[in-house]
Amino acid sequence: MSANVGGYIRGPWWRYIYTDDEKTRRCFVIAWGNIVIEPLERYQETSVTRFTIKTGRGAGRKEKHLHCVSYGDRMANIVAKACEKGDVVLLCGTWTETQKTPKKGRNKGKTIPVYECTVNILVPMGLIGFLLDLYATPEAQQMVNRHKDAVPDAWESDYDDYGI
Repeated sequence: MSANVGGYIRGPWWRYIYTDDEKTRRCFVIAWGNIVIEPLERYQETSVTRFTIKTGRGAGRKEKHLHCVSYGDRMANIVAKACEKGDVVLLCGTWTETQKTPKKGRNKGKTIPVYECTVNILVPMGLIGFLLDLYATPEAQQMVNRHKDAVPDAWESDYDDYGI
């Protein structure tokens, strides 16, 4: 049995026509795994956070890791900055595949695919366990029950102005 908790589910590949000369393929992805490279924030006109998760191999594929990036003041970027190496995360985003020709190294001169995921949603799995523990406390359940039993807002009431 593998010690890796990672994996991914991808949608079909698609391209933007007329914008990138059909060199970049994209697909929607849901991925999960351990963060293996510490999230690093940089500023390039806006905040950019990059990190890598270990997903394991897909069927007939060679990659074991997914490089991820999140931008700006979006919630995914705020959460990414708070994560650390070793955290298990679940993310949703757009996986892109571009072609690159390295000038050095063992792949010099060969065209190789480069994968990156632009993260739209990022959930640390430790948060899920914390929320389940929190909800199990009697105080939290009483608070939820008080909220459910509260008097409905007049605008959201099932009754009209005539009481019918």
